[in-house]
Amino acid sequence: MDLELVPGDAIANNKAFQRRIRCPDEDESTHNARSRLVEEYECRGVIIHDANIVATALTKNVPRIVTEKPADFTRFTDPVAVVPLNAIGREM
Repeated sequence: MDLELVPGDAIANNKAFQRRIRCPDEDESTHNARSRLVEEYECRGVIIHDANIVATALTKNVPRIVTEKPADFTRFTDPVAVVPLNAIGREM
């Protein structure tokens, strides 16, 4: 998604976004959850990165993942809600 912002506006937009989001840290519980997800969903390759995002959400009580690529998380919709970025404002 290209917003065609001038650099100053893009920086201000990014700062506003950072004030509104929560980026939880990974810890041992996250690593353990990722290992379980990788095994349960038979993840291979780059899908392991998606499993890591889901594991972080699960262990930090983050109720949903908002993404531009919801298809990347299709296999994980049972343990966590996946919201397409373009649905923000309609679903949330």
